[in-house]
Amino acid sequence: GVPAVFPLLHPAIPMEYLMDYRIQAAKKFLETTDLTVTEIALRCGFSSNPAMYKMFQRVYKCGPGQRQRHLRQPGDEGAWKV
Repeated sequence: GVPAVFPLLHPAIPMEYLMDYRIQAAKKFLETTDLTVTEIALRCGFSSNPAMYKMFQRVYKCGPGQRQRHLRQPGDEGAWKV
């Protein structure tokens, strides 16, 4: 069945895959929309803004609001190529 095949498709366990997918989606929203961090957290399936913040901090070593503010500064587009 699907659970037996899943590890072959993605090396992470399903929950890790889901969290990675959510945090990548949040990153994309931060980069391409004017949505608030709370709106992005909810759209990406996080239970709350703090839940997304914790995961974002773990992956990108900064909070989502900090990244969003940085992306809006003219001339700094190339500084965050993670």
